[in-house]
Amino acid sequence: AQDAAAGEFHRWMDDLIEYPYGCVEQTSSRMLPLSIALQTLSPEQQALAPTLTQRLAGARLSLAQMAGPQARFGWWGRGMNDDAFLTAYAYFADWRATQALRTTLPPEHWKTLLDVYAKDGVKLPAVQRALFLSWMQDMRLPVGGMTANFANELAARKTEIKGLPKRRGSFAMVEEESVDSHDIALVLAVHTADAAKGKLANETRAAADAAAKRLTALKSPMVQALLMMTRRVGVDQAGNLLR
Repeated sequence: AQDAAAGEFHRWMDDLIEYPYGCVEQTSSRMLPLSIALQTLSPEQQALAPTLTQRLAGARLSLAQMAGPQARFGWWGRGMNDDAFLTAYAYFADWRATQALRTTLPPEHWKTLLDVYAKDGVKLPAVQRALFLSWMQDMRLPVGGMTANFANELAARKTEIKGLPKRRGSFAMVEEESVDSHDIALVLAVHTADAAKGKLANETRAAADAAAKRLTALKSPMVQALLMMTRRVGVDQAGNLLR
């Protein structure tokens, strides 16, 4: 089962690598599987390393050329309005690339995201805000306090979400909040706060447990991956999820 899941995972990575467009989002989405592939080559696959390295370095260069003023990103690069969520995604993809390429950048470079979050990230929809914080935590930026505050804030809204609609389709790329998007954001924010040593109220943990229970009914790959990552469901169905 584990081999089947790995095979499906690599098939999806191949699809992402071959994304046809050169916008910031697709360039970043191409860099992530390239980084993973380069970092997970077996001894027998090392002959692929130069090609992967070249493609990843080329994608980094393309991404850098799309950066606007103050090193922030819009959908198609310079000349477009900055987008806080897209900026976070681009920085995270580039950070993963530097790990794979064993390249070091000054810590101040990554701390730019803290300023972006403080100015515009707090205005994002709940799921995008939770993803933004999760990426910064992966990048080892100090987000424990702000993530715990966000999670506690989401949990305090438990009486307000009852009237929100359910929704279908993407949870990450929409502005309207729904019951499901609220639950996704809460479960992810609690997971991130724990990883970043943030202080969570007991009520927040209970609310996240209830949210995760509601989410188990959703078949969305994003939701099921979240539940697996946070160890709220087993990973034995990972292969089926990727098919």
